[in-house]
Amino acid sequence: MARISRECFHTQEIKVGKLNTYNIIIDYNANWTGSIGDETGQRSINGNGPTEINVKGGIVVAVIQKSDDSSDTLTVQIREGNKILETQYTSSEYGVVSVSHSF
Repeated sequence: MARISRECFHTQEIKVGKLNTYNIIIDYNANWTGSIGDETGQRSINGNGPTEINVKGGIVVAVIQKSDDSSDTLTVQIREGNKILETQYTSSEYGVVSVSHSF
């Protein structure tokens, strides 16, 4: 039987868990308002123009509303890195988009 010296082995700490980045992408060229939620909680947001928001995993939810009566399209996506997981859009006046995904 061969003997194996302990000095032959290297130990390395391996972290278990998801390392991916999750993003909510809001694509609208005017004012918008709404709320987003992830594993850290829910918060109100508002902005003007295209926006990317980093979020944690778990259940991700975004509810975004156009702040005007235009027929321009509001698109909201949830992405994992560059992969589009969910997409919803509206062209309605003061339209609302609701999108969610479970990781």
